[in-house]
Amino acid sequence: MLYRQSPQGFDLTPRHEWLLRELTIDDSGPGTILHDFDILLAFIREREMSVTPMRQLRRRMLPEINERLTRPIQMGLNKPLQKSYPHIHGLYLLARASGLTFVEGTTKKPRLVVDDAVCQVWRDLSPTERYCTLLETWLLRGHPEIIGERERGWFGIPDTFNQLPWFFQRISDEGLPVAGDKEVEDLIRYRPGWHNLGLLELFGLIRIQTSPPEPGKGWRIERIGRTPFGDALLALLHARFFVDSDNILALESKDRVPFGVLQPTLQPYFAEWKTNLSIPEWAFREGAHVFKVTLWKGLWRRIAISADAALDE
Repeated sequence: MLYRQSPQGFDLTPRHEWLLRELTIDDSGPGTILHDFDILLAFIREREMSVTPMRQLRRRMLPEINERLTRPIQMGLNKPLQKSYPHIHGLYLLARASGLTFVEGTTKKPRLVVDDAVCQVWRDLSPTERYCTLLETWLLRGHPEIIGERERGWFGIPDTFNQLPWFFQRISDEGLPVAGDKEVEDLIRYRPGWHNLGLLELFGLIRIQTSPPEPGKGWRIERIGRTPFGDALLALLHARFFVDSDNILALESKDRVPFGVLQPTLQPYFAEWKTNLSIPEWAFREGAHVFKVTLWKGLWRRIAISADAALDE
């Protein structure tokens, strides 16, 4: 869908602009995104990182990754999945969508690998450039289907940002009580979604107060609060980029959204954003591609198609 008009109370103000210009981005903030993303990259590099046939992290690895993060999640689930850890789920989306990692190997034994050439470019970026790269990856390249979540986006980019102004509007200055409110619990599970909640906190856009774990229960949220930086950054992105449908339509014909699309919008406030991450162009892979398409349970087809043929053929 195209991005809607700004909800009431979500306008870019002089106060927002002042806050953004005064902000310093370094490895310690805003949020813990830079630290925790590097934790995940280091974990992948340390070992033979096998993933499931669905390209998800192996369950046995999740508790160790969680304990290494700045704010580990405590939960009472006996067999948590990747999506049970919203911060890991979100970080994994960024690792895949950024091109810093890729999946190789056979269909039955895939493994996750760090691209050393891209990682070298990544290490040479300043903290501001790395923060903006990850932010752009999340909003413009981070299709939820990469991590097995429902895809809602049109026009070649995910629908992630479209959900954020309305979600923020529900959070009062005192915060959004979550625990015990079934309506709110259901809302945040699907819009903006668990992985987006994790990323909102990692980027420093919201604060999440958690409750003690309970047996058989996953991540328990007590209250969600906005941050002044989150208000300012989302208002800027809405007013200067996403509200203009031409910006969205310009990305429709691109096979892959390039890095630096948000640079004209953010650089006046984040002057250190000078260099963009670069990744190799996709290489054509000859041969036949085989994939399974399911409409609903019991109705599916396995399709084999030549690499140089269009799907409608």
